[in-house]
This record gives sequence, C-alpha cells and structure tokens, in this order.
Amino acid sequence: MLKIVYPNCCGIDVHKTFIVAVIAITDNHGITSYHRKRFSTFTNGLRQLQDWLEYYSCFDVCME
Repeated sequence: MLKIVYPNCCGIDVHKTFIVAVIAITDNHGITSYHRKRFSTFTNGLRQLQDWLEYYSCFDVCME
C-alpha cells in the first residue's frame, strides 16, 4: 500500500478555454473521496477555482 503524502490535494488539467480540477481527500481510515469540477480559464473562472479550493481547504495543487 502506498503512503499518503498529501491527504488533501488537487490535480488540475489545463486546456485552452477550461480547466478540470479534482480534489482528493483521504480520511484517517484511508478512504479517499473525490470532488471534480470544471472551470473557465477566464478571470471569473479562476476566482471560482480559488474559492472552490479554499472551501475544501485544499492548498496543494499539481498541474499537468
């Protein structure tokens, strides 16, 4: 079994006009839940992404 390094993190796939983000949250029992959302690459969409990440207390992000 792999060691969980970041129990709350986000992966982001960036396209020309949109971003797809997935937050993975692993609890103390090792169960991971996923939250997926699509955002625009324009300023308003990026602000929505920021708010969404803050809502889930997600501060570790990896971009492709």
